[in-house]
Amino acid sequence: METRMPVRDLVSDAFGEAFATLDKCVQLFVDAKLEERIYFDHDVFTAGLQTVSELTARAAKLAPEPRVKYLQHWAEHGPQLCQEIITVIERRNPPVMHPQDVKKFLQTPDYY
Repeated sequence: METRMPVRDLVSDAFGEAFATLDKCVQLFVDAKLEERIYFDHDVFTAGLQTVSELTARAAKLAPEPRVKYLQHWAEHGPQLCQEIITVIERRNPPVMHPQDVKKFLQTPDYY
């Protein structure tokens, strides 16, 4: 007999995974900055906080099962998106990250 994990536990696990992904993404950006591959515009930190706030607000508005899918999408694709953003920034002259770069995280599939 197969037992399904309660939706509450799935949401909790997905939420923890999503925030661990946020930590990974922040670390990717910080490492790139410390290695002097990219630099931050003075408004990037504020934009980052606003973006995290908006992403979590979106998750909070969803029903449990769509919330799990949303958070899993975030966890699956977040680090790859961060690396893609870093690569684009590295090609700039000068390689400066701007608030609109951070806002790219707000682009998620419409099926949530």
